[in-house]
Amino acid sequence: MKGMSKKNSYSELMKKSVMDRQKQSKNYMQDLFIEMVIHEACMLFELASVNTEIDKSLDSRDKELFMKLSNKKKELLQRFGT
Repeated sequence: MKGMSKKNSYSELMKKSVMDRQKQSKNYMQDLFIEMVIHEACMLFELASVNTEIDKSLDSRDKELFMKLSNKKKELLQRFGT
């Protein structure tokens, strides 16, 4: 009987180990997804801000500022992957 309880105990430990690894993997994927969503939200906010500033520079006919902001927008789009 003692040998049997050790076998069950080992089996239970192995099951627990597998479940823990699966849980860690799931948590990692959730964390990665959350990070991606936050990153995209920040990028979209920054892009919207630059677009607003570009509109203002056009309204004020500030060519120098418009060119600077256009370059900033290009850099953002490259970082964003579009």
